[in-house]
Amino acid sequence: LQCLPPCNVYLLAMFTSLQVRAEYLHVWPPIYWAARARFLEGASTSPSPIFHSERFQHLEPVARANCAREARALRGRLSKALAAGSLFAACLPLGLTGNSLVRSAAAGAIALAASASALHWFFAQRGFAPFPYAAVPAGSVAIFAASFNPPHIGHLELLRALSSRYEAVHAVVSCNPSKAYAVTPEERRALLAVMAQTAGLANVKVAVHEGYVWRYAHAVGAECLYRGIRSWSADGVPERTLELLNIVGPLLLAPAGRPLRTRLLGADPRLAHVSSSAVRRALAAGDTARAVGMLPAGFGSSVARLYAPVGAS
Repeated sequence: LQCLPPCNVYLLAMFTSLQVRAEYLHVWPPIYWAARARFLEGASTSPSPIFHSERFQHLEPVARANCAREARALRGRLSKALAAGSLFAACLPLGLTGNSLVRSAAAGAIALAASASALHWFFAQRGFAPFPYAAVPAGSVAIFAASFNPPHIGHLELLRALSSRYEAVHAVVSCNPSKAYAVTPEERRALLAVMAQTAGLANVKVAVHEGYVWRYAHAVGAECLYRGIRSWSADGVPERTLELLNIVGPLLLAPAGRPLRTRLLGADPRLAHVSSSAVRRALAAGDTARAVGMLPAGFGSSVARLYAPVGAS
């Protein structure tokens, strides 16, 4: 294993997956797909290493990428099976009886099945661009919105990907005007602006916006809003809820405005353990070395100073 190139490691992972499936042939496929996908998503984003031996640690990124790839494939298979099964179950009564009441009930079931399939597609399939973001189109103006509390290497990698595909990228520090922050939105904006400048992202503009981000998007003529996602289990439902608000909000509050399309960018499996809350927890626990490992080079001291625990000297 130590000497195998990444392509052979991928083939070995496929063979291992077949072995695992053979051990669980007694489990109904959709249940196996759901459970296996959840396990693989956890493995790809866990802060704990997959390989505990130093001899294999150089294969860690490849292993995490393989886990994420297989999990996406299983989720897609499950989505198709649910749609097909729901439609079959709904249509079955139509062929068994001529009773009009049963036919009406079957028609309602078909509509319900179609709605369930559409919701599953919306919450699990639509607008997701996994690493390395080959599905991200080129365009004029894009928005990447987050709290950036604090900004970290995961944020910077997503901005780098968008910067290479769009003429202009607006990194929007979202904030609630009624909420008090230990580190102000303006301080986070200034920190992220320097990070972007240091990384050579000349077409990235950093701004603070209070309220609905779709209002900012309309003001700058943005084509799409991007959000980062570590995994479906960690961030899927909250991010899809925000997307729904960005679709419904303009229709209700700005009748002349258009819904804002949202795309989710999957984290690089090597950075799936990185988050703003993880940085804050590490600094609060005094583990500066761990926090620095999640920040762009040269910004450890400035972030540690801003986010130092209250009362720390």
